[in-house]
Amino acid sequence: MPHLADIWAKSPPQPGAAGETLQRHTRRTWENFLSCRERAPALHQLCGAPRLWLRAALAVLLHDVGKCCAGFQAMLRGQASFRERHEVLSVAALSALVGDLSSEDLPWVAAAILSHHEDLPAINARYRPKDEFLNLPDGLSVLASELTADFYRLASELVKEELLPRLVETEFAELATTLANCTALKPEDPVERTRQLMNRIFDLYRRIEAGHYQSAEALAGRLLRGLLVIADHSASAHVSIGYCERLASTAGLLTALQRRPEELFEHQRSAMAVAGNAILIAPTGSGKTEAGLLWAAAQMGQAGGRPVLFYVLPYQASLNAMRQRLGLVLGDQHVALQHSHALQALYKAFAARDYSPQEAERLARREAAVARLHAAPVKLLTPYQLLRGAFQLRGHEAIWAEAACSLMILDELHAYEPRRLGMILAVLAHLSRDLGARLLVMSATLPERLVRLLQEALGRLEVIRSSAQTFAQFRRHRLFLVNDDLLSDSVLERAAADWRSGLSVLMVCNTVRRAQQLWSRMIQQAGERVMLLHGRFHAEDRSDKEVRLLRLRTQGQPQPSLLVSTQVVEVSLDIDFDVLYSDPAPLEALIQRFGRVNRRRLCRERNVFVSASLPAASPIYDGEAVRLALEALAPFDRGLLDEQRLQGGLDGVYSGQFGQTWEASVRKAWREFERDVLASLKPFRSDDRLEEMFERIFDGIEVLPAGLWPHYRELSESEPLRAPGLLVPITSRQYRMLKAAGRLRWEQGVCVADCPYSSELGLELPSQALDDGL
Repeated sequence: MPHLADIWAKSPPQPGAAGETLQRHTRRTWENFLSCRERAPALHQLCGAPRLWLRAALAVLLHDVGKCCAGFQAMLRGQASFRERHEVLSVAALSALVGDLSSEDLPWVAAAILSHHEDLPAINARYRPKDEFLNLPDGLSVLASELTADFYRLASELVKEELLPRLVETEFAELATTLANCTALKPEDPVERTRQLMNRIFDLYRRIEAGHYQSAEALAGRLLRGLLVIADHSASAHVSIGYCERLASTAGLLTALQRRPEELFEHQRSAMAVAGNAILIAPTGSGKTEAGLLWAAAQMGQAGGRPVLFYVLPYQASLNAMRQRLGLVLGDQHVALQHSHALQALYKAFAARDYSPQEAERLARREAAVARLHAAPVKLLTPYQLLRGAFQLRGHEAIWAEAACSLMILDELHAYEPRRLGMILAVLAHLSRDLGARLLVMSATLPERLVRLLQEALGRLEVIRSSAQTFAQFRRHRLFLVNDDLLSDSVLERAAADWRSGLSVLMVCNTVRRAQQLWSRMIQQAGERVMLLHGRFHAEDRSDKEVRLLRLRTQGQPQPSLLVSTQVVEVSLDIDFDVLYSDPAPLEALIQRFGRVNRRRLCRERNVFVSASLPAASPIYDGEAVRLALEALAPFDRGLLDEQRLQGGLDGVYSGQFGQTWEASVRKAWREFERDVLASLKPFRSDDRLEEMFERIFDGIEVLPAGLWPHYRELSESEPLRAPGLLVPITSRQYRMLKAAGRLRWEQGVCVADCPYSSELGLELPSQALDDGL
């Protein structure tokens, strides 16, 4: 007769070892569930379901009880194959352990258990009800041989020995009463009894499917399944749900920041005083990151619970840099990075700290798992990770359960083109309106037209602006509009003269091809000291360039550097240049470029030069937006830039036809996203159709330059986490052009591009390729 202590939940880590017991796994899952409740104790209020936590607790306790069956145990021990779903067997045990099948709680609990690995439609397709017309037996009948007296006895022992002691004298004591009377006896007809409960599950499922995505039942289903998935999957990985003590109060955070209250800027103090949603507008370099963290710490103290903090940025490079920064302030163990290349970025970061390749890989995989399993108290991510939930990719309910009642800091919102911005606003509206999230949007400048859209999305919010005195302190750039093209001899000679005089020079082009052309010209002026940085280098080369550049500026006496870049420089390097030469661009982009110069205000003023000559081919920007930006900058020509006055110029850019067209595009994307994506957002299932749409819209395209194929194969064997770092991103239009030209081939799952690549120039595309990359 099998004993409960011998029942495994997980297979052994290696042959000959013991598997993890069901009791131990259930204990871990329960502990993580309680941590989820500490995060957001008010979830039940969001969905009008007072019994949400009780239902989730029962689902957590019994989610794997089906593993008590003999077939599953034999499979874990390598003694036999087992093809049935243990979740269905858990529902069979539930139907016997809880005697009253008419309970309103039961179908909710059973639906969560049944779907904690598979979608409900897939389960239903596999275990169909009896069909008398087609003379088909009940699909559950294949489980009859597993529903033995020993199975029900073991399930009852799990309840009485492991679960009941955890429930007595807790807020879930009602469950103890419910389960105390459970029977160890096998039901008279276990298949029929299980079918009765399955029918109730799918009655509930169909009712939710027929309703609106914002209905109380749909939201309750999302949160219920999400809570179980987070608790179970993190417990399976032996990952605990974390909490960051340094964010528990503004006093604790100020200590971590090594700042005194009297040293703060006025906008930083104001951020600490806000309750709820806010917009922060402050000059570049004036401590917006610190202000955002202080806002988050203040919300922690006001709202109760231990909400997750999401720090949302548009670019992976800026997220990688912010990961290092927040790790120092909040503690490495509390911060997790999540984006499509996070694993490779983390591996490289840990390896740079002198960890061995094996230890760096272990630490990188651990942090990536913590982020993926929704266990980190502070998470750095792009908005596309949140959009995965809206597109109902597998496990989307866990994304929503983590985000509910969370805190979100969104920086650089200006960086998104109208279509993606509309999608993001739709998701932010849902998070704020329906899921209790509190949001802070930060920017150096934000057009009033976008402020109004944010107010519409988020409802009541406070707008925090730096004082006129603070803006005056940050007047540090003298603007020169020049009529010549950035690649003209006159501009190149002036930039080279600045470099020879000891200044660090930043030259920013709008496209990769122009940057490559400019670099080729500038090395004739300044030799090997000229560095090129853009988005068509692979991650290994780009990281090496950034390290070299930082070393030039920080070791001993800073040495003058000359960097030619696209606007990727805005989002990765925390470095201070002395002078800027830039292609014309929309005003928000130019303000970001200005912010890379005299960042620390070591000099009273530094020069920024902007070409007023529009390049012949600059497909990445709307021509009217660039023209209006130059028009807005004209009053400042040869004078000091004032970011407070620039706000007026930005509002002017968006006040006319351009702004109306821009807003119409944003609103159109917002409406279509709500109609085509959010409206179909339902629990207990994913959506393959929307998953394909997500991949078309957001998944980047990467290629391996043909010349790097041998090195890629070598790394795949020796350091597999480094190998993806040799891939180079290209746009979908460039991919189609290369494919049509016969320059692409697939090798062992990797797209190889027959294009030149060098560490100096990066990937060089054929001249006929559209230059729409950054």
